Amino acid sequence: MPINSSDQRQLERTRYWQGQMFQSRDLQGQVATDLQLRWWHNRALHQAYGVALGYEATPLREGFLLHGFEFAPGVAYDCFGRALVLLRNQKVLLPDNPQRLPLTLVVRYSETADFPDPRLTDGACPTCCEDSMAEEHPEFVWTLADPPSPAMGVPLARVIYNEKTHLAEVNTSFVLMTTEPLARPYLATGATLPGSTPWKLWSAADRIIGLETIVDTSSAGFSQTPCYFAWLANLDPVALDLVGVAIFTHIAQVKPDKFHFRIIIGGQASDTYTIAIRRLGPLLLPFNVCWLGCQSLASTTQCLNPEVAKSCCG
Repeated sequence: MPINSSDQRQLERTRYWQGQMFQSRDLQGQVATDLQLRWWHNRALHQAYGVALGYEATPLREGFLLHGFEFAPGVAYDCFGRALVLLRNQKVLLPDNPQRLPLTLVVRYSETADFPDPRLTDGACPTCCEDSMAEEHPEFVWTLADPPSPAMGVPLARVIYNEKTHLAEVNTSFVLMTTEPLARPYLATGATLPGSTPWKLWSAADRIIGLETIVDTSSAGFSQTPCYFAWLANLDPVALDLVGVAIFTHIAQVKPDKFHFRIIIGGQASDTYTIAIRRLGPLLLPFNVCWLGCQSLASTTQCLNPEVAKSCCG
């Protein structure tokens, strides 16, 4: 199946067998199918359209004369779910516009056929310092459409012309179309083993305050320190002789893989636990700790500066 097929519904699952003659069109067909499935996923699940990250626009001026924009590296998605990846700063100059009509700059997907033919390039692979346009890059186009249709690309900037001076100006009322981030946080729950949670004395300023235990949350796989919520379970006030005694809980020393859970137990029960722990060591009390961790994805960042990892580039 051709890569640039206009019928996006004709997808085939490529299968191979031992000894098969592998041709370039086989690989192209498989890549085309994988790309279409990924684009469908972006449209159906994420409704991706607009700028996801980067693409900050900086007006290029000579004095008070606007003659273009410079865009920072970024990632955007068109209405078909295709990624518009910009790896390097890109300068886009204003076109000739004798009629002084408002212009909108859109970024759109570059088809594979628009890239240089690899058979015409020298060597097998370009070096990391070559300014090769064979790398993934989108296409910037000026249009008179107001507003441009989603099929034309993702709008990045708009230019209007002053009625008196006839000079180009940045349209300050232009609103950049951005994709909706994944706002759903990552949640995980767990609990220590009832009757097997080791408790030890919690003291501060040489004064015993209560009991504490270390709760292991490594099984949740948090990549950042989440917000923890914890509470006691299997607490029997009658059996523990805690009737009428206030119990306060506290979470401290939080980390992605653990936290300290502390409780203050007053009255005669506190003295009983203190004596027992000093004599016998950590107690395995009947109650345990249940917890909930919530990690927000709002602070997740991505690196779009490939030059950082390429030491040979000056």
